[in-house]
Amino acid sequence: MNFSIRELESLRPRLRDGLVFSVQEQGGERVCVIEDTASSRFFRVGFGEYRFFRSLDGTQTVAMILARLARDGGGDSYTEHEALQMLRWLKDNHLLAVESDRATSDAEHKQRAWRSAATWLNPLTVRVPLARPDRFFAWLATKMRPLLGWLGFLIWLGVMLAGAAHVAVDWQRFQHGFDGILASNNWLWLLLIWAGLKIVHECGTGFFADISERVCARWG
Repeated sequence: MNFSIRELESLRPRLRDGLVFSVQEQGGERVCVIEDTASSRFFRVGFGEYRFFRSLDGTQTVAMILARLARDGGGDSYTEHEALQMLRWLKDNHLLAVESDRATSDAEHKQRAWRSAATWLNPLTVRVPLARPDRFFAWLATKMRPLLGWLGFLIWLGVMLAGAAHVAVDWQRFQHGFDGILASNNWLWLLLIWAGLKIVHECGTGFFADISERVCARWG
């Protein structure tokens, strides 16, 4: 499906089913996270693009949508070329209904089923969604952003040097301290330490994703 400017007068595109929209505040700006539940993909768009996308219900032409957005925005709206680019972006990411119809062949259904089964049969890759952490990571970014400069580097360097000094002073004890570390009476401590490190790691990943303007729409 190739779009052209001439088609905008009669084209009535429609978003495919299975899309979940979540409007959020990030850095003082309203954005929208689009979740494609069929493919487990996420997209972040501006609030203006969100208003345009939500109007694609199959009953209005693109020209009608642009005219209404211009009225609601006091004359400020997208141009026809910008609307064409947004439609092509939706098409390339299979978010339009016509693209959804094309992607429902038996072969693709089987391929998705095999991928889903392989994921659930592998305990190391199973993910159980628990929450949507975008707001938490946005708050965390405002608190932790100062640590990305020299202050954070100096704190990290101080911790590393202090740890190295302690190990160097007590090297013999450190060297033999691993005997029996996997004994059954240490399993609970190992589990708690692993869980703590995992939480710190995931929070760090989400923090850097947020400041890089990436989407972390699921936590689990």
